[in-house]
Amino acid sequence: TTSAGSFVCTVNLASSPVALPTPGTPLLASTEIAPGAGRAVLPADSAVWWAA
Repeated sequence: TTSAGSFVCTVNLASSPVALPTPGTPLLASTEIAPGAGRAVLPADSAVWWAA
């Protein structure tokens, strides 16, 4: 949690991409992500921090 709100970190340690529901607005990503209608594809070995 930050002073301005909360955040969520999602990490994909797998060797293949993973589709997941987006928990908020992306703040920072270790690689390019493919957001879509309420879902995002996290590439292998990547992380995304979201404003929740």
